[in-house]
Amino acid sequence: MTKYLIATLLFLLTITKVNSQHKIDGNQTNPQELIYKVIDGDTLKLTLFYPKKIKRKTPTIVFFFGGGWNGGSITQFEDQSKYFASRGMISILVDYRVKNRHKTTPFDAVRDAKSAIRYIRKHAKELHVNPKKIAVSGGSAGGHLAAATATLEGLNEPKEDLSISVKANALILYNPVIDNSKNGYGYKRVGERYKEISPLHNIKKGVPPTIFFLGDKDKLIPVATAKNYKAKMEAVGSRCDLFVYKNQPHGFFNQWKKGGVEHYLKTTYEADIFLESLGYLKGKPTFNKPKTIELFVSKKGAVKNEGTKESPFLKLESAVKKATAIKSKRENAKVIINVLPGDYHLEKPIIISPLLNGLTIKGTNSSDVTIKGSKILNTNWKKFNNDIYVTKVASNLDFDQLIVNDTPQILARYPNYDEKAHYWQGFASDAISKERIATWKNPKVAYFNALHGGKWGGFHFEITGVDKEGNAILKGGQQNNRGSKPHKEYRMVENVFEELDGPGEWYLDKETHQLYYWPTKNVNIENSKVEVAVLKDLIQVVGTLEKPVKNVTISGISFKYTKRTFLEKFEPLLRSDWSIYRGSVVFFEGTENCEVKDSEFAYLGGNVLMASKYNKGLEIKGNHIHNNGASAISFIGDPSAVRSPSFNYGQFVALSEMDTISGPKNELYPRACLVKDNLIHRIGCIEKQTAGVQIAMAMSIKISHNSIYDVPRAGINIGDGTWGGHVLEFNDVFNTVLETSDHGSFNSWGRDRFWLPKRNKMNELTTQKPDMYTWDAVKTTVIRNNRFRCDHGWDIDLDDGSSNYHIYNNLLLNNGLKLREGFNRVAENNIMVNNSLHPHVWFANSRDVFKHNIVGDTYQDVGLLGWGKELDYNFFPTEEAMMKSQMYNRDLNSFYGDPMFKDPKHLDFSVKENSPALKVGFKNFPMNKFGVQKANLKKLAKTPEIPVLRDVSKIGAKERNVKVAWLRNTLKSVSSEQEQSAYGLNTAEGVIVLKIWKPSPAVQNNGIKKGDVILEANSVKLKNVKDFFTVLRNNNKLELIDIVVMRNQSELPLKIRFK
Repeated sequence: MTKYLIATLLFLLTITKVNSQHKIDGNQTNPQELIYKVIDGDTLKLTLFYPKKIKRKTPTIVFFFGGGWNGGSITQFEDQSKYFASRGMISILVDYRVKNRHKTTPFDAVRDAKSAIRYIRKHAKELHVNPKKIAVSGGSAGGHLAAATATLEGLNEPKEDLSISVKANALILYNPVIDNSKNGYGYKRVGERYKEISPLHNIKKGVPPTIFFLGDKDKLIPVATAKNYKAKMEAVGSRCDLFVYKNQPHGFFNQWKKGGVEHYLKTTYEADIFLESLGYLKGKPTFNKPKTIELFVSKKGAVKNEGTKESPFLKLESAVKKATAIKSKRENAKVIINVLPGDYHLEKPIIISPLLNGLTIKGTNSSDVTIKGSKILNTNWKKFNNDIYVTKVASNLDFDQLIVNDTPQILARYPNYDEKAHYWQGFASDAISKERIATWKNPKVAYFNALHGGKWGGFHFEITGVDKEGNAILKGGQQNNRGSKPHKEYRMVENVFEELDGPGEWYLDKETHQLYYWPTKNVNIENSKVEVAVLKDLIQVVGTLEKPVKNVTISGISFKYTKRTFLEKFEPLLRSDWSIYRGSVVFFEGTENCEVKDSEFAYLGGNVLMASKYNKGLEIKGNHIHNNGASAISFIGDPSAVRSPSFNYGQFVALSEMDTISGPKNELYPRACLVKDNLIHRIGCIEKQTAGVQIAMAMSIKISHNSIYDVPRAGINIGDGTWGGHVLEFNDVFNTVLETSDHGSFNSWGRDRFWLPKRNKMNELTTQKPDMYTWDAVKTTVIRNNRFRCDHGWDIDLDDGSSNYHIYNNLLLNNGLKLREGFNRVAENNIMVNNSLHPHVWFANSRDVFKHNIVGDTYQDVGLLGWGKELDYNFFPTEEAMMKSQMYNRDLNSFYGDPMFKDPKHLDFSVKENSPALKVGFKNFPMNKFGVQKANLKKLAKTPEIPVLRDVSKIGAKERNVKVAWLRNTLKSVSSEQEQSAYGLNTAEGVIVLKIWKPSPAVQNNGIKKGDVILEANSVKLKNVKDFFTVLRNNNKLELIDIVVMRNQSELPLKIRFK
């Protein structure tokens, strides 16, 4: 009762205040807020936009936002409101109650909508509203509310003056929800009461004139429903103008949607014409109806042509220049540049600025149209010796790629290129030995390439000279953020004339401008096409946060032949192992809703595609990316958006100096972007700290249905926790970490604010502030329905600090799941073939969950302070494998046996209907949706090697032969008379220690040794590993346990630590 009285008093006070403000200042054009309703403690407002000149009775338009009656923003139609205010109308935005904010129903939303119209009519005089010219508009659920004001009789607030009409005088509907029956939208919310609330079912004579906008790809509102609405309107004598826009989805009219600017303008133009026809507006719209202007580029064109289909341009640059001129005069024009078949050599990169918003550059097909960063050489080859030819080149040419007959050649190198030679396709420890350098006339121009000392990526150097001892003087090494000396063995040197000693190799002498080349057998040197790469990037789409480039589309084009970028300036990506060159062949910075699709990217020297700093809604779809120097697709935010950033593994900011606010500091980061249906392989051909998709300092990036393989490091890499929300789904990632180590097909780091290089301090800090990881990893990253295989690391590797992940429905084909120190990782319903969970150095309060998974081995734990929040209901291959974690009161409800995979020989690891794995809660997930789905790319894509499964049925009969990992030591049951004899045992019983790990607690302090046979534990004689684990499980509260081992033919009592 008290709450009701307070609300009523507040409402009355508000009305008094509002009424006192209804005399509008004619010079006040800024939006003004008024409260139109207070109910259940909620205050609902109107935002009013007034024209510069106000009449006593001004035509008015009222907008309701969309959001399925669940959410949405009152600002959705702000652009339309400002436009119609500029045309002389009063524009009003209405806030109303929705489920997410107010726990209300669609019926409540209708009541609010009617209250708003009733309030506006009641106060029409004070607001200068013409009560007979109120147009009501809205989108989706907001469109439903607009239509409801004109069609529904009921759902009024009973205490309001119902004599005041809520009926709109005109309706402007943007993909409105008009059918609430079972065949429409919202039936689950309204049920059998749909006839009370469904506009389609309440059309009667007198419904006001209506204009209806819809996209033909709208998945919520079928075109047939709109046509039915129009027919019913016309049947009762009401006007209904229906506009259906081709290939447009739900919400297509919003400016922030892809292609939204164009359709915002088109729908606003038609709404203006509609209102003018009703007498609400005078004159024509104040902007031209968006017109599509098509320009053409052809190899048959000419520089001075007009760019029409009949008179095409010869160069793409000319078309972009013409597009700029058109957009300068007609900002709303949509320009499409059609690139016809042929090779187009750019003289300089194409720059696309905000002036070119809405630009489309499309080739006829990526197999027909190629944009190149190369220049064709006019050669005059002469014999240098029996094998090598030489030609003069222009003095201003500087290139590091030579292409002959569309095939890249090999820069002279040692050792020679060998595709099968693994690292660098040929490596040698003496690549820059003093002895070898002494044979070179000009070592200053050479490039030295070497792996990181730990094989964590690579380094690249220029040789700038030779010291007194004959050693190379190196400049570079900026390509990796983990300091190391170059690897002593995995080395390669190139750009050395004396190393030009094999077919396909070449060398440019920059002092004499002579190009030397040893042709391969299939090359006729006299009539070959010779190209050299002269540009490092081809298209730059660059705006700012305040003025972004919007709605640019690039499609149907091949991009080839650019310079290498490994000696450019690199910057560290926070505390990850990565440094990166902030540049790419096609580069986006300060953009919204741009798109790259159906294109090919091949033989490019550096990063292929990059979204740098602020980017929203970038989509990269249906592309073939292969044989490139560095990373395929990168999303790289700006460090200024990170709170208290550090930039090297050993750096950190003290808590007393740390910014403790969660989330990004500014907007300079990529968000809400999509990478879908791409085929990515053979990238990182030059640089080794690279990935198929790289994410750093970004939020909510979706990576879906991509095939990524044959890469030197990770297929997908997330460099830090800032700021999560990514979704990785239905990707096929394999043949990874081919030239490096200690990584995964998927890899991540999380060296965020909570992470310190000194573990003891980090334990103390995270115990004190257990939610600190959420300061940076503010959103959960989801990894689901992917297939991973890594033969040189882990299938999934969540490394240092990676936190806030949900990992489910993944097929891991070889090396399992590693979860290193971090928080709140939930892994469920995954399949780990022949492998298992690798929990590494978990925190005591890690909150990790591992359940409903099928594993192929025991857990491979290292240095745990705790065993997570929940490890249970998992399915193991053997009882021994399961018992290991049961020692720590985990997996008490788990089970073991044969999971009964359906067809593993064809990579179908779903389980049969009678599989015992189903009893622990495992559920099958699709096995045929991994990787690229685009038909032409799917035909090209490889699939991973099929793993050879262990025969679990045989394990059941001979389980004593199984090797089991325990505290990183390898154990095995005594299983034969031969082993009994070899170890000097009285019986063929006991547990053999096959292998030890020196830091293991069971090994420390004179514990177990390799070759020991454990005979007793806690005075219980042991027959096998199972007996040993049973004793440990039954004594899991102890820290130490007494055992007896047979060592060197003698029994020896020991006290070992097993926690």
